[in-house]
Amino acid sequence: MKAEQLLSEAISHLPDGFTLNVTLNPLQTKAESRASLTGPDGEQVAFALVVKPIHRMASLGGMDSAAGTVPRLLICNRLTPALAAYCREKNINFIDSAGNMHIRVPGLYVAVEGKRERKPVVAGGRFPEGVMKLLFVVLSDPTALNATYRQLAERAGISLGMVSKAFDTLEGQRYYRHAKSGRRLMNTEELNALWIREYAGALKPRLDQLTLEAPSSWAALAPAEGEYLGGELAAARLSGGYLIPESGILYTPCPLLERRNALALKPARAGQLQLIARFWGSYTLTPQAEAMLCLADLLGNGDDRSRDVARIINGNTLNLNESALFGY
Repeated sequence: MKAEQLLSEAISHLPDGFTLNVTLNPLQTKAESRASLTGPDGEQVAFALVVKPIHRMASLGGMDSAAGTVPRLLICNRLTPALAAYCREKNINFIDSAGNMHIRVPGLYVAVEGKRERKPVVAGGRFPEGVMKLLFVVLSDPTALNATYRQLAERAGISLGMVSKAFDTLEGQRYYRHAKSGRRLMNTEELNALWIREYAGALKPRLDQLTLEAPSSWAALAPAEGEYLGGELAAARLSGGYLIPESGILYTPCPLLERRNALALKPARAGQLQLIARFWGSYTLTPQAEAMLCLADLLGNGDDRSRDVARIINGNTLNLNESALFGY
């Protein structure tokens, strides 16, 4: 699990009444990142922050010492009972991704034990992650289908070997064949609807993401270079304003924690903004790609409001058979 995901999980599993505010310093500086933990009675403690996975005791070396006059706080993956006991014995302050924590500093003592990691439910889709990424490119831009393997790898954000494996998988399921005239996708309407329906279970849960509080207004959320506003923000645009967004997604190629700091938005357990690592590579989204991704995000919500606007966007752009798209 990457650092940004560890931090997001730890914050989301804090006990009621506790908040953790984080200031991350750029990696190229020698200054340590900082965190401020606030308790339910308003008690506040400053820490030097360390975010990293821990799988053995050797990785905990030096964590029991203070950073100058400021105690250290470790944010990590769920610790085994033995590693958690070692931290308590050595007075190492930690919060793990399952919500277990040990904090013992002047003015504050917190101990939470026995919590287990709640693994995200990832539905078994018809296609592996790499195939989904390649399909996103070649379905939304048919001219890309006969690009070189290297070009496809760069656009889809996958390895050269994965391009070959993806085509083999599609050929085995009779969605692809290679003829003298070039590569050809079969049953593209069915394949497009399948990608949209499976995205929320087969690909999206595998992407690094943070859940943040909403900005003061959605109009104030300006995407940086290479970013894309998705979810209900895309739906509002693609439906001509039919939908008024209540939540949004920002797909970004930037490190998530650095981007969160730049946005100055706090992590929130039930936040309305999802910050998600962009899954495609150098590909510039076509109108069809935008519609595919928007519909996939909407159908993943599973509510009637989302399905209604999905029908409008499908009718405006993709014109897929509704029975295939909505699964009825």
